[in-house]
Amino acid sequence: MNESESLELFCWHAFKQPNPTKDFATHSTDVVTYSGRLPLALQVLGSYLSDRSLTVWQKVLEKLKRIPNDQVQKKLK
Repeated sequence: MNESESLELFCWHAFKQPNPTKDFATHSTDVVTYSGRLPLALQVLGSYLSDRSLTVWQKVLEKLKRIPNDQVQKKLK
């Protein structure tokens, strides 16, 4: 999936719409980048982050930064 498709998939799960809300736009792009654009990761992370505070989003991003992209799928298992 390309970046825009990945962002849209993530947003459908996180915001129930195809685009991120204004306050979460940068964070959404970061999640997509750090997840390696894996569809399952985008769905899981989007569902988890849905209706969560900005603080939770920041904590999740910090954790994602510590996981190498090739290990994301392994962590989801």
